[in-house]
Amino acid sequence: MDRATRNGPAGMALRAAGVLGHALAAEMVGVPVHRLAAWARGQETPDPEELARLADLVSLLEPLLRAFAPDRAAAWLGSHEPALRARPVDAFRRGGSGPLREALRARHRGGAGPGPAPD
Repeated sequence: MDRATRNGPAGMALRAAGVLGHALAAEMVGVPVHRLAAWARGQETPDPEELARLADLVSLLEPLLRAFAPDRAAAWLGSHEPALRARPVDAFRRGGSGPLREALRARHRGGAGPGPAPD
């Protein structure tokens, strides 16, 4: 795979699905599995908003894999995270990777993560 393909939508979709699986990656980006699979095959192109969410997800993979083995990373994303007061997958869909990065930093420090969200 050349650099342009690797850094384009197809490469990003392949990386996200390779680490998280198609179903979880699609859920996080907010698209049906068949759309993510079509991006990975280069048959479709995400719209600008979808592409931004996909790029944000791919940028989260490195810190996620520093904190967890791939199978544990997917499990963490789908489980309740007290620091987020939600499942990480849901927190990502609401606010992007920022809250998840903070929760991962807190885990690394041994802390509980960010405080409660303001009302």
